[in-house]
Amino acid sequence: MLAQVSVHSGSTATTISAPSGWTLIVADNGGAVVQALYYKVAGVEPVSYSWGFSSSQRAAAGIIAYRGVDSTAPIDVFSTHTGNGTSVLAKAVTTTVSDAQLVGFYTTADASSFLAPAGMTEQYDVATAAGPNGITIEAADATQASAGNSSNKTATSSSSVNNIGQLIALKLAAVLLADYHFDECSYSGVGNEVIDSTGTYNAQAKNGLNTSTPGQVQRYGNFNSYSTWAQPSTSIPLTAGDWSLSVWFQTPFISTQRYHVLASTSGNGDLLYLDRNNNYQWGVFTYSPTNDVSGNFQFGTLANGWHHLALIGQAGKSYLYIDGSLRDQVNLQTNGNLAYIGTSYDYVNTSAAQGFGAPLDEMRVYANALNATQISTIYNNQLAGLNADGSTRPVVICSGSQPGGFNAYETSTASGAITGVIQTKVAGSPFNLDLIALNTTKSALLTTFTGAVKVELLDASSGGVLDSNGCNASWATIQTLPTNPTYAAADNGRKTVAFQENNAWRNVRVRISYPASGSPTTIGCSTDNFAIRPASFSNVSVSDANWGASGTARTLYNTAVSGGNVHKAGQPFTVNATAVNGLGNTTSNYTGTPAASVTACLLPTGCTAGAFSPGSWNAASGSVTSNTAIYSEVGAFTMRLVDSGFASVDANDGTPQTCAGGYVCSGALNVGRFVPDHFSVTGSNTPSFKTFNDTVCTSRSFTYIGQGFGYITAPQALITAQNAAGATTQNYTGSLWRPAAAYAYSSPSGTLDTGLATLPTITSNNDGTGSENVNSTDLLAYVRSLTTPQAPFNANISLNLSVTDASEVGVAGNGTINTTTPAIFNGTGSGIAFDSGNLFRYGRLRLSNAFGSELLDLPIPAEAQYWNGTVFVTNAADNCTIITATNIAMGNYLTNLSACETAVSVSGRLSGGKSSNLKLVKPGAGNNGSVDLTVNLGASATGPTCVAPLPTTQQAVTAANQSYLQGKWSGTNYNQNPHGRATFGIYKNANDFIYIREMY
Repeated sequence: MLAQVSVHSGSTATTISAPSGWTLIVADNGGAVVQALYYKVAGVEPVSYSWGFSSSQRAAAGIIAYRGVDSTAPIDVFSTHTGNGTSVLAKAVTTTVSDAQLVGFYTTADASSFLAPAGMTEQYDVATAAGPNGITIEAADATQASAGNSSNKTATSSSSVNNIGQLIALKLAAVLLADYHFDECSYSGVGNEVIDSTGTYNAQAKNGLNTSTPGQVQRYGNFNSYSTWAQPSTSIPLTAGDWSLSVWFQTPFISTQRYHVLASTSGNGDLLYLDRNNNYQWGVFTYSPTNDVSGNFQFGTLANGWHHLALIGQAGKSYLYIDGSLRDQVNLQTNGNLAYIGTSYDYVNTSAAQGFGAPLDEMRVYANALNATQISTIYNNQLAGLNADGSTRPVVICSGSQPGGFNAYETSTASGAITGVIQTKVAGSPFNLDLIALNTTKSALLTTFTGAVKVELLDASSGGVLDSNGCNASWATIQTLPTNPTYAAADNGRKTVAFQENNAWRNVRVRISYPASGSPTTIGCSTDNFAIRPASFSNVSVSDANWGASGTARTLYNTAVSGGNVHKAGQPFTVNATAVNGLGNTTSNYTGTPAASVTACLLPTGCTAGAFSPGSWNAASGSVTSNTAIYSEVGAFTMRLVDSGFASVDANDGTPQTCAGGYVCSGALNVGRFVPDHFSVTGSNTPSFKTFNDTVCTSRSFTYIGQGFGYITAPQALITAQNAAGATTQNYTGSLWRPAAAYAYSSPSGTLDTGLATLPTITSNNDGTGSENVNSTDLLAYVRSLTTPQAPFNANISLNLSVTDASEVGVAGNGTINTTTPAIFNGTGSGIAFDSGNLFRYGRLRLSNAFGSELLDLPIPAEAQYWNGTVFVTNAADNCTIITATNIAMGNYLTNLSACETAVSVSGRLSGGKSSNLKLVKPGAGNNGSVDLTVNLGASATGPTCVAPLPTTQQAVTAANQSYLQGKWSGTNYNQNPHGRATFGIYKNANDFIYIREMY
């Protein structure tokens, strides 16, 4: 049906809305008028249809129906034209088919009338009321016999106004005369047994013509011999005008005569012949008048197999279509009564017969010329094993060849077996299976089976209950073999078939259906399921965001001892891989979870491989990514990905459980470099300090503030390089061992001076551990205030030992490996122990004046004192301080006393805080006088001294290095050496004087 809808339009063009089911052909705006044309394939129709408009306007519409139109593509061509005046032009169209139905539609923007175009028949002429505000429409039609230009079609209006003219060419449906399927089980040579499905032109099989299987659609006619043909009981009239012939043929050609004739008319020529001597070049022959025209196309160029041929006789020409496409044409057309199928009319039934020499199937004869669309439709439908119109044909079953089921197994399966295994296959790589036909009881091979079967691979991963055919209706089709395998008699019910599936599938079964087209009567699925695995993992990459996080910013392929990207052991990194088939293409169905294995430990030399966990995989489009991969060790290694579970359905069918069998594997990839996540440092001994820093003095119980003290037992700690989980990284050794020592002292009881402490030494144990040892010669001291004496206190000293490795910081994304748990030495909380007491005192050494006879040795009072919080008092606990004679400077000699006429004599340690034997040796008679004495307690010394025994000479004093005993004898600071005056020639009498004053 065609619908014309015209609307008188205002200043704004009116839009038109069609009812459901109508398809727009063309719409145009002529200013004061809008017109649209629609089509619809008629069915059960209502009384009327309604179109809608965007505004309220006067309108007119008409519907006209045509029979015999191509329902799939009814419109051949169309045109539209707008104008103004009394001539309403529908512009010419160029038709592509013969016998096209031309329909012109015309409209004007007022209420008037039309005269139909010359040569066309008016179907309606309708006008509304309202004069210049109305609208008028007309439809007229004509038949155009030949394809080509239609010429303009101009209608005449009674008013000169805005107008629109539109012209449509309809394609007529094909008119089928005869339709031969050749699906009969056999022919005996009697009349009418070659069936024409239209029921009009049944034919007789001649000279042993018979049928076989498989054809393009079920069975075929065996026109292999030069002498076989089929003869319609009544010739098929192709006497005038156009015609079409559609047929399938199978190459290669078999018979050896020169000419192979497809069909011929009675006494008037061959519709199509092939010349074997010219590579089966095609041509057309007519007898009256005698004419022979060869085309260019050669059938010998076609691949072996079934091909579709459409031959169109139209307007004195013959057009050749092969497999849906126009290949050639000649300027000759045979007409007459088609009397012979598969042979020439002139030598029929003779030794010179010109039979077609190849199987034929699905021959259809039409009384008109098919267009390209119709030919393509027939070709595609029959290519799919369907009827020409796309419908399904009932299955033809011939007695003695109906199988009871099917199975599939490896080609190595024993002869006669009805079951067997199918091992894992590789995607993208060809493989063969044997398909077997079973007898009706499925107890043995049906060795007599012949025919074509449809073969599919099914995704059986959903499992489910098997039906009687060993299949499950829920299994989706993976692929259908493009060529239906055909069992020949020589196959004895077992046929080897080639497969190739480019994607990966965990669980596959083979389904075989017979017949290959239409509704199958026998179906069987393989009793064994199998996997089609990826060929390998490709594009494997290992990366991170930085040394402690997964990501893709940096690659981890570093196998160098130093420099480059490094990653912390036990911290997540990223692994990515793509599963590919044997062609190198991604297998998008792969969703496996490969395991990661370490195949070699590369760094350091002699290393032990760590544990490599790929973490949790995320799969998408054939690629798998893990952002939680971890490696437990240090160094570099070679890895491989292996998925041993993807093809688990074949674990027990003999498939080798290797990378060459059921496993999906990657190539080897070097990965690195990994470093410890952190260090743990733990104490390995109980250290102790040396009280008074002097083990020779057995009676020591305190140490002076400011006095250096060292260790009796120096601290030692165990260094352990660890991964993020706290396990030892044993490969952190050799060229990779690079920890640097760090230490920190603390004391709540005072400020420590660590200036004489040195970095601990580090030694590797060559197993990811080592020792950190404080040097036994290290000294500490509490800082002594020079301005304010400090009250006695008990020392509380803690030491933290740790290590760092900053050797990787030069590369972006790397960092410093730190100690998370340092070794802490603090006793049980009260600090590192002292071997003989942890008391500290603020001390000074006091030197007093002395006087006596020059004839006697003169004792010099010296006393160690400490600040008790209020005053300095004698430090009776000091039995350890040693002052030597060379520490005491002598100067300022007065009266008769000269240098080295007396000398310092002292030995041993203080006792009870006092010196009991510090004295000046008697100078002798006449050497009375005085000398000033200064104890050089600092780090440097000044002045000369004279050391007993006499006689002696002056020598330079030495520093006592006991500045912690300096006092504040004048000024403001406790940094002054003690001094005193010794006077000879004055001695003590009875205390019977009233007044005495000493002047120095």
